[in-house]
Amino acid sequence: MTNQGVFSLVTNIPTLSSLDLSWCDLIDDASIEKITLSLEHLRELSVNHCKKISDRGVRKMLLEENKKEVLGERCLRRVDASSCPSIFVTDRKFIKVVEKARRDGVVVLLEGSGRL
Repeated sequence: MTNQGVFSLVTNIPTLSSLDLSWCDLIDDASIEKITLSLEHLRELSVNHCKKISDRGVRKMLLEENKKEVLGERCLRRVDASSCPSIFVTDRKFIKVVEKARRDGVVVLLEGSGRL
């Protein structure tokens, strides 16, 4: 799967509630952004073992979900970004956003991710 494939998928099936893109080495944060903006009903996203997914992409997605929560529209319940080597699990801004999402009931999995 490539970014273009993700763009096509979310454009043609906007009602997806669960999406597993694990081990897709060709996708990056552009896919995360497109998913965030296009899939209003997404409850579960798995991008584990995706080499190009970074903390910036996951952080931006969680921030967008926080905006939806204010409007009472939050759907996202689970994000699996474990074993993603481009996620910096020590970035303070990222940690704060992840902690807030977890307090709000979103399961955010990051085990094995990142560079310290």
